[in-house]
Amino acid sequence: MRKLLPNLDLISVKIARGGLTILVSFLVVFVFMGVICRYVLEWTPFFLEELSRYLLIWTGSLGAFLAIKSGSFPNVEVFMNWFEPKVKKETERLAKIILTAFLLFLFLVGIIMALKQRAQMAATLPISMMWPYLALPFGISLILPYSFLNLFYLPQKGN
Repeated sequence: MRKLLPNLDLISVKIARGGLTILVSFLVVFVFMGVICRYVLEWTPFFLEELSRYLLIWTGSLGAFLAIKSGSFPNVEVFMNWFEPKVKKETERLAKIILTAFLLFLFLVGIIMALKQRAQMAATLPISMMWPYLALPFGISLILPYSFLNLFYLPQKGN
């Protein structure tokens, strides 16, 4: 298990970076095409707007993982600095446990919601609404190995 989690974490980072590169590239092209079509050709391609919206959802999901991994999400350091080092260490550990439990909950709820949307089709695209809904559990599946690694194996601050 000690070797599996770091390997999963490394694979997750590669998947997220590669996926973000591809998604953002397509997103830029589709939004640019939408603007050109709307203002130059005077034709509104509704399917490009919907596709761009779904790509943005997936981009946010993958980007959230990389933000957590790099420590870019805001932390409540000012609040944590009020505690003594021993209490601070235990509070940080409790926060990691709560975060991991919440991520597991969101993962399960996200899978259930995605499966419920299988039969519903998108408004202008011939795809199931399951695919946009899968962005949440997919992003969380990338975050969970890091979360478990951070909870059980990475050295704690102040050690």
